[in-house]
Amino acid sequence: MAGLNPYRLYSFRELRAVMGQAWVVCRPCLRFVDLRVADDRDTRATTFSCCLCGREGQLAFEDPAGNGLQYDPRDQPQRHPHRILRLQQIARLAGPLSPRKVVREDLPQQASSPLEPMPRYRLKGMPFHTLGHVIDAGLVVTVYCPRCRRYARPKVPPSAVERCFATAVFRCQRVVQRWSAVPPEVCRTRGSLALEPVERIAPGSVITRVSLTCSRCGWQISDVREDRLPWRDHPIDSSTERYRCPGCGGVVVGQWHTRAAMRGPDRPPPGDGADVV
Repeated sequence: MAGLNPYRLYSFRELRAVMGQAWVVCRPCLRFVDLRVADDRDTRATTFSCCLCGREGQLAFEDPAGNGLQYDPRDQPQRHPHRILRLQQIARLAGPLSPRKVVREDLPQQASSPLEPMPRYRLKGMPFHTLGHVIDAGLVVTVYCPRCRRYARPKVPPSAVERCFATAVFRCQRVVQRWSAVPPEVCRTRGSLALEPVERIAPGSVITRVSLTCSRCGWQISDVREDRLPWRDHPIDSSTERYRCPGCGGVVVGQWHTRAAMRGPDRPPPGDGADVV
């Protein structure tokens, strides 16, 4: 950059002008999100943390989707409980009633509060494992492309019905032209798999439903009704049991929702913009 700097020093506006688009990456969870922060904030005093594991997030200026990381599609993620406690302690020390100036030694250390051990659940197999079983169970296959920021409903070919849905790779087939001097090209970005039932819950209806997520494989199943098939034939106890991911064999995280359902994004037409590789 030559000449006078038109941006505020050490601000995110200056960072975007120099480096371009940026992302926040959590290496242990293999997840990333777009950099969503005010442009005038100071980059030296702004930190990021993961809502799943609570560890610090890192800035990345190269597309993390090309390195095998999965995009986190949640719009309003909640902070990790340990991060909330740390921010509250920092705000209490830096408040106007603080007896003296806050120094680095006064800040609460991360290792000072013992971490609660993760509960150990008994794992049970899921009702389906392959893409063919997913279609037979009445679920709609939807893929989200983090680069194009759009959803697609690919047609599952007969050669892929025997594949495990958790390890299947979906590539975006949308033809895009990102720069005027570059010819159009196929996106080919790896998408995140999202499954949902054919019968969508009406907005405003209060129905107990479950969202299943595997952060390692990067798939999600929304609006699971435990009183409907195929979940009714494979029940689990929410206090002692969890489903086992057919891809990585890890624990499938379940979130039980009882509040009124909100209207989700409209489904794209079938066979639009993605395929299985």
